[in-house]
Order: sequence, then structure tokens, then C-alpha cells
Amino acid sequence: MARILHISTRFAKGGAERNTAQIMTWQVEAGHQVFLAVGPDPDPTIVPAGVKVIEFPELVREVRPVADLKAIQRLRFLTLRGRYDLVHTHNSKAGVVGRLAAAGTASKIVHTVHGTSFGSDHSRAVSEAFLRIERYCAARTDVMICVGDELRTEFLKAGVGRPEQYRVIRSPVEVDSFARARSMASDERRSILARLGVPEDRPILLMVGALEPRKRSAWIVNILRPILSARRARLIIAGEGPEQGEIEETVWRSRLDGVHLVVHITEMPQLMAASHVLVHASRAEGVSQVVIQALIVGLPIVATDVTGLREVAGAPVRAVPVSGEGFVSAVTHALAEPVAAVPLDAFESWKPANVRRAYEQLLESLLPGDPQAR
Repeated sequence: MARILHISTRFAKGGAERNTAQIMTWQVEAGHQVFLAVGPDPDPTIVPAGVKVIEFPELVREVRPVADLKAIQRLRFLTLRGRYDLVHTHNSKAGVVGRLAAAGTASKIVHTVHGTSFGSDHSRAVSEAFLRIERYCAARTDVMICVGDELRTEFLKAGVGRPEQYRVIRSPVEVDSFARARSMASDERRSILARLGVPEDRPILLMVGALEPRKRSAWIVNILRPILSARRARLIIAGEGPEQGEIEETVWRSRLDGVHLVVHITEMPQLMAASHVLVHASRAEGVSQVVIQALIVGLPIVATDVTGLREVAGAPVRAVPVSGEGFVSAVTHALAEPVAAVPLDAFESWKPANVRRAYEQLLESLLPGDPQAR
């Protein structure tokens, strides 16, 4: 069995971390020795049993040259001492630091691209710097995994790596659970709204995700104010994060009675089925799992035009500029015009069993035979 080291700057309840946790779970179940090198304060509730966690206070998401150099040095010592068969880095910052540390010390290096570290969401200087570093690191990477086809296209167009290095492996989604919600009875829809204390007197707009600046949850409340003030819809915000206080203040200051903040939700398929439109205003994405989940349920989507919205052909997604121009108009039209749901076979590559098989095949191709016998 193989010794596998995953490297990530943080381990919270985000989509990328859940993806990584699922991969590690599968690897532990297969009998591999799995380790996680991570930045400060990982969430222990999402670290799979059987994974050995090694914390590095210097391994942070922000660019901090002194801490970054120390993180590279400590990770290099770890990879030299650990004799790992595979080092798997995740996301932009850990991808750079981890691959620089592992170059020449690990048998194989894999990097997963969950989003871009360059482009319009970054300043010109930061974008150019990261692009050069990404090109350098790609030359020292055996396999580049992208969670979506659009991401792969963007990286190759930017000159990061070679086509033969890339594989598209989706983030797993419980497709069957969300598909069942398509046929949810009307009394079930009423029941979940009642449990959340949401009246059924207006159409339901739904925003799901971390309440943080990149997701622009507070921005959504502000831009939808004309619809909400006119009582033409209600807005359910499902998530938690640093923008929660700003959202509550905006709602109180504007006297909006149609905004409902739900911190914990365990019935996401049912909540999506009880809603009328998903609103998504992120500044940058790889492939939003929330968007895929909503498409499986058959929920229309209005979103700012970021990477990953076109992974499913024929998807009922109304994309508007990242500036938000036309967002309210798009929501109004989405509420008025029913759309046809995407056929369920379009989501086969997101099913956990198929994603697991893709990772097993990847490992077999990188480490043929028994790595410990070499």
C-alpha cells in the first residue's frame, strides 16, 4: 500500500475541503497510509478517521514571504523524512508551496486545481506572479487534476502545463439524493419551509454558500433589495461566515422582512426543491458544487459569469456580468419563465462511485504494483 501526503492551507467546511476529505476517506478504506499537512486550526469534524494530521502554522492562504519560505523548508524536511509515494497538493497557495517542497523528494506529485490563482479576480501584479509560478510548478508535476473542463481550458490557454498532464475529475456530489428531490411532494416542500419559519406567500430565492467576500452574500442582499422591498420574493441565505453580521445589519437597516438566514441546514436537496431560483454571485469559482446540486434538483439559476457555469450542456443558467449588471432583471425573468430540467444522465461523472473509480485508476497508473515492495 502507498504512503500518501495531502497538502492544504486550510481544512474548513468548503467545497474543496469536502472533496479532499472524500478522496482521503477512499484512500484510507483502500488500505493506504494517508497524511494531511495543513495550516492552522483545521476543522476536526471533517478530517476522516485514519488520517494523520500534521499542522504547520506557517502554511497560510495569504502571501507572506517569510512564512512561505519557512513552510517550504519544513514541508521539504517532512517529504524527505516521510518517503511518500505520492504528494497531492490542493488549491493555489498550497499547490505552490507544497510542490516546491516536494520536488525531487516525492516519487510522484499530483496537484488539484479547484480554482484559478490568476485572472480578473486578482490584481495584475498578483495574477502575473502566480501565473509564472504556476508554469514553473506545472513542469515539476506529474498530474494536474481539474474539477472542471473550463478550468483545464483556462490553465492550458495560459500556458500552464501540457495537455497530457491533465485529467478532469469532478468533485463528488450525491447525485441520487438531489435527483430524488425532483419529485418531492408539495406537502414536503411546505413542511421544510415551515420548519425554517419561512412563509409561502412569495416565491423563494435561495443563496447557498460560505458568507464571505468572494461569495458576495451581502452583495446579493443589496442588489436584490428592489425585489425584496416590493415583496415580490423571499430570500433564504443558507450558510455561515464573516459576512453574517453585515447581512443582518443590512436587513435591519433596510427593514427587509423577506430575508431568512439559515446557519445550519441538513436537508439541502429538499430546500432546493422548495425554492424557485438559486442566486449565485461569486467573484470566482472552479466549479461550484452548489450550482451542480441545483441543476440536479431542476432549480433554475441566476449567476454571475464565472468559470464552471457551463460544465453541463443545456443547463438552465442565466449568466450576467460579474459586475452584477442585469442581475435583478435576470431573477425576474427566471421567476416568470419555467425551464426544463437537465436529464439526469448528464451528471454521471459527479457520482461518488465514478469519481472514486477515477482516483483509483489514477493511483494505479502512477504507482503500479505494490509501492512498498519497491
